Amino acid sequence: MEEYRDDKKSKLYYMDEILHKISSMSQAENEKQLDDITPSILKSVGKYTAADRAYIFEWSSEKKESFKNTFEWCASGIEPQIQNLQKVPVCLMQNWVETFIQKKNIIIYDLEEIAEETPQEYEILKPQNIHALIAVPIYTNHKFIGFIGLDNPDLNQNMVSMNLLSDVGCHMGSVRENLRMMKALEDALETANLNGEIIDSISKLYWLIYRMNLETGTYEEISAGNEMHKLTGKHGKTEEAFQHAINTIVDGEHQEMMKKFLDTSTLADRLKDTESIAVEYRAQSGSWHLARFIVKKRNPSGKVTNVLYVVRQIDKEKQVEITYKQELIKKNRILSGLSRDYTTAFVLNLDTDEYEFVFNQETNHAQKHEEFKAFSDYVDAYASAFALPEFRDVMRRELDSNVIKKHFETEDEYHFSFETSPNAAGLSCFQAHIVKEYEEGSHFAFLGFRSIDEIVQKERFYKDSLKKVNQELKNQLDMITSALPGGVKISNDDPEYSFKYVSEHFAQMLGYDTPEELMEASGGTIVDLAHPDDLEQGIAQALEQYSKADHYEITYRMKCKNGSWKYIEDRGHKIRKPDGMIEHWNLILDQNELVEKTIALESEKKANQSKSDFLSRMSHDMRTPLNGIIGLMDICMKHPEDRTLVDSSRLKARVAADHLLSLINDTLEMSKLENEETKLPKEDFYLPDLLHEVETIAQMRADKECITIHFMDDPYSIPYPNLTGSSLHVKQIFLNLITNSIKYNRKNGSVDCFLKEEKQSDNRVLVDVTIKDTGIGMSEDFLKNIFQPFVQADQGARSHYKGTGLGMAIVKELLDRMDGTIQIDSVENQGTFIHVVIPFEIAEEPAVVQEMSELPRENLSGYRILLAEDNELNREIEVFFLKDEGISVTEAEDGQQAVELFKEKPAGTFDAILMDLMMPVMDGYTATRKIRSLERSDAKTIPIIAITANAFQEDAEKCIAVGMNAHLAKPLDIEKMKKTIKSICS
Repeated sequence: MEEYRDDKKSKLYYMDEILHKISSMSQAENEKQLDDITPSILKSVGKYTAADRAYIFEWSSEKKESFKNTFEWCASGIEPQIQNLQKVPVCLMQNWVETFIQKKNIIIYDLEEIAEETPQEYEILKPQNIHALIAVPIYTNHKFIGFIGLDNPDLNQNMVSMNLLSDVGCHMGSVRENLRMMKALEDALETANLNGEIIDSISKLYWLIYRMNLETGTYEEISAGNEMHKLTGKHGKTEEAFQHAINTIVDGEHQEMMKKFLDTSTLADRLKDTESIAVEYRAQSGSWHLARFIVKKRNPSGKVTNVLYVVRQIDKEKQVEITYKQELIKKNRILSGLSRDYTTAFVLNLDTDEYEFVFNQETNHAQKHEEFKAFSDYVDAYASAFALPEFRDVMRRELDSNVIKKHFETEDEYHFSFETSPNAAGLSCFQAHIVKEYEEGSHFAFLGFRSIDEIVQKERFYKDSLKKVNQELKNQLDMITSALPGGVKISNDDPEYSFKYVSEHFAQMLGYDTPEELMEASGGTIVDLAHPDDLEQGIAQALEQYSKADHYEITYRMKCKNGSWKYIEDRGHKIRKPDGMIEHWNLILDQNELVEKTIALESEKKANQSKSDFLSRMSHDMRTPLNGIIGLMDICMKHPEDRTLVDSSRLKARVAADHLLSLINDTLEMSKLENEETKLPKEDFYLPDLLHEVETIAQMRADKECITIHFMDDPYSIPYPNLTGSSLHVKQIFLNLITNSIKYNRKNGSVDCFLKEEKQSDNRVLVDVTIKDTGIGMSEDFLKNIFQPFVQADQGARSHYKGTGLGMAIVKELLDRMDGTIQIDSVENQGTFIHVVIPFEIAEEPAVVQEMSELPRENLSGYRILLAEDNELNREIEVFFLKDEGISVTEAEDGQQAVELFKEKPAGTFDAILMDLMMPVMDGYTATRKIRSLERSDAKTIPIIAITANAFQEDAEKCIAVGMNAHLAKPLDIEKMKKTIKSICS
């Protein structure tokens, strides 16, 4: 830092020297004096710009065929070149001359870059060990007379250097031109003997010319402006004329100086060793004049006896000088001020991405690198080498020329901060300040980097202090909240109600170890904690209560760490802080056990009500057919002689019994499906055969109801006939839907059934079924509840259509288990359209198609059956039907008797065993296992047929698993029983 200050002091010293020398040039009385001043000016300029060499070239002759190095200053250790450059042909510098004639400066950053473009200039400069330079043309009276330049200067301040050279060169040229004109005037006066024409010409430049005789103290006016002529006349005493001029023309501030300058008593001594002296002064009118004494004649001893006194107006030159001095002082002050605040400064051309250093501290990371011509490349290298990783992209973006232009569309300056690795001064935190510098179509920006380490350190100190204070407050708040009966949360008044604080009790209530863990898991808002179904309603309730008071109480579910939901009571209070900010303070109470007990109680009430409703419906639906059966039996008993009436009543009783059986089957099926543990079986089946069976059954029902039914033309042509699934339940779905379309149709109505397949993947297919009927249809309100148990389109449907109200509930449950879908569109009095889609796996092997040929209707006379049945009435009915077919029956009242009777009889005594399952002493399953385990020839082979009221598919599978051969559900279908016995025993 000390070296940097010394460097700045040095630059300020040389700048003062330059200003002083420029002022001295104006006092030069002849070209010799100007030549004496010029080397010292070049030295100061060279020192200020840290150049190796400062020099001036002028035309070597009026022909302007070559340049001559007239003045040169060299830094210590630099070899002078002035003797080698006394006659440099223009042809070797043609490019430079053309540039100078256009009044443009020349700046070379790297000599090697111009080797191909301007080889002649390169060959001149290379031997001089020049790698960079600045050259500025010198003009006088709009004529190019030469140039002033610097070899190897500090290009970080090239703009200052060019302005300095331009001003020094132009002022020097003007002074030299004035001196030459003065010399020409003196020669003209001497040789033309005051020729009037010459005087008139000269008077255009000098508005006052006196010829003075110092021995007589008199003057003779040769030329004068009107004002001076009125005051002085044509001739007179010199002292009187000068005194009058001082009092009436010279500004008061300069009068004392002019008294000394115009003192004729000392004039000869002052001109003793020089040919002229001059001074500048300001007139009372405000204009600036240059007064000069020129030696005209000396006596033999060398004393001056005659002089010329000339005065000319120099307002333009003085204004240029004053402006230049002011600009230099201003720039110097700015640079001095900036260098105290900023460590580095650039000027950036936003159109070309070119840049230049204004200044930089040696301790800073930002140093000049010639290889980076584009500012974006410089920034990228700087960011990569010094910026901390999190600031690199920020620097590249914010210091991009296009981004800077974008900023300048809305603002004249902007800032951003970044951090680097510590530099040599130990600084690492900086702020970049970018200022807009647009002028006449040019787009520049000033960029300064200043250290903000002290500010950042203070900010970090304040943040740490604030953090400590907040932690202490939090600790106190934790102590308070730990004594409360519930958890505490404090939220902001924003749409998400983001958390500012959560207590440890609140976190532990939801299963989290710490408040921080809860904050991270929830994203710091209530949105990710509250149950989605409760969130909107809960907020609405809270806002409604807030509209009446500054507090609310609501209950909703919150998500625990393990994914479960817990009921909490949220007691919120709106707090308005002194600054107007609003916070929400909430006491959270764990109400999960209370709410769950309340819900369980409500569920139990609903379940009891559902059971009551179920029993009521079942009582009605079962009593209706039972009432018919009992009534019809009473009719038969009262009128046994009326055969027609008895037969009619018997047929009607059979229909009522079938309906009662259907109701029981559907109820049991629905009960089984409501058990979530019940799994549907999966087996390979042949879909065309299943469809054929459905068509056969449905056609019989349709013919009975006078309904026309249409099926697909050829079910055996579907592309994927072999599927895997529950064929029994698929058949049940199709039959339930088609039977409904038949049952709830109009007389002579129709039902259309269609099926297609759509392959979903290599091993899955979608079976798409549509059923359309012309029935009574359904209302929109009914469709909303169609899948609820015991629902029918009208209250008279059960009695009119003999329905249970369970069919569609069973269909929906089965489809849900199969991942299938159902869509129903219906219009009252027009009909219904049903669309079902069920996914199936494609069977790897074709399903075995078992064709059951119709068994011959031959009697079972001579068959011997062992019947195990505990119910006396059922046993009596079964014995009656078996003996009616000519079968010999041996009766057993339980499983134990059946086993003993089988053991007592010789092998081959019985052709088959009919085994009930639910019997006292020993059930049918155990009896079957006992028989199969006997050591006799027929124990493993005798057919055992289950006869049971357990009618589900899993019951049949269980029977097969213990060794039975077949399963018949009660009430027994006599024809089916006969076929089963014949089939198994054949």
